[in-house]
Amino acid sequence: MYRTTPVDTISTTKTNSNSMITSGNVALFSSQKDNSLRILRMKQLIERTQLSRSTLYWLIVNDPTFPRKIKLSVRTVGYCEFSVDAWIASRIAA
Repeated sequence: MYRTTPVDTISTTKTNSNSMITSGNVALFSSQKDNSLRILRMKQLIERTQLSRSTLYWLIVNDPTFPRKIKLSVRTVGYCEFSVDAWIASRIAA
């Protein structure tokens, strides 16, 4: 029941001190100092998206564009920070 996000639409180009990540027509900037992937837990996801917990659970089930969850342990899941940022950017562009 896991959904996959297309990675072929995401490309990376280097600029002066930032790396620019483009997803469709939207560009995201991230510092080169923080190249590690981060996993967001539900509380961090709520803070990042400014959506309620119930709305996020609805999106997880019903929105195929929402980032897929990553199983961390038997009872713990997280979401890739990059995928969440790309999803937010796609919502802004729409």
